[in-house]
Amino acid sequence: MSVQENAARLFKQVHAEQDRQLRLQAIENPSVFTQLAEQQGYRLDRTNLASAIESLSDEAIAAIWNPGIGPRRHLVRR
Repeated sequence: MSVQENAARLFKQVHAEQDRQLRLQAIENPSVFTQLAEQQGYRLDRTNLASAIESLSDEAIAAIWNPGIGPRRHLVRR
């Protein structure tokens, strides 16, 4: 296995862990997350927040928590 393949696999694992952490943080702080989401134009109800979070893309979750950072897909080599 080449160094590039190892680096790509590591990057995917780090990306997945970051996404998991952001979703977990959203569930642990529902009032803060819903306020931030409303500022970004999302309408989330706290009663079904867990299912709403699962329906959002990874980029949307990241953009809600970090509004100054654009979509992260541009970091993935195409």
